[in-house]
Amino acid sequence: MSEKDLVLTTYKETAPIILVTIVAEIWVGVFLIGIEDFYELLPGLFIIVPGLMEARGNISGALGQRLGSAIHLGIVSWEDKFNEDVRENVKASVSLGLLMSFSLGVLAFISSILLGFKHMSLLEFILIAVLTSTLAGVSQVGFTVFIATYSSHLGLDPDNVTIPALSVVGDILTIIYLLIVAKFTLSISGWLP
Repeated sequence: MSEKDLVLTTYKETAPIILVTIVAEIWVGVFLIGIEDFYELLPGLFIIVPGLMEARGNISGALGQRLGSAIHLGIVSWEDKFNEDVRENVKASVSLGLLMSFSLGVLAFISSILLGFKHMSLLEFILIAVLTSTLAGVSQVGFTVFIATYSSHLGLDPDNVTIPALSVVGDILTIIYLLIVAKFTLSISGWLP
């Protein structure tokens, strides 16, 4: 395949998913603006949002890249998508997500105190961060394995499809789970009526 053909193929495979990603990311931004009253209640909670979204994207992106490499090497395929290599990568991704979200909860609590924001307890920050990351991570891991192996099964390069798809799915899942977990946690602790 010539260099020109490679560029055209890459463009054809990535353009549709990039367009979907742009539209979906705009939707996520509009959704966040729509729930700003919720974050005004506890400004410290808003500190968690960018960190969780970034961590989720980075961890899933790394998993997607590792799966793409494994697919190119013939270690993983559509027919053999849950072999030992995939399971080990999934365990590593989930473990890293737990560690990152725990750290983020602690840092958000400390930042809230230093900035003088009205804030929850340390336990509530950690609980919200860890539960959100776990729910989004488990959901996204399944999607990551599916999209990487299925795109390859369709004859597409998983490296061209997986990362853009993961970024938008990760952001959407993180925001939805964060809202659910935060409302549940804050209603139990008495911050919400």
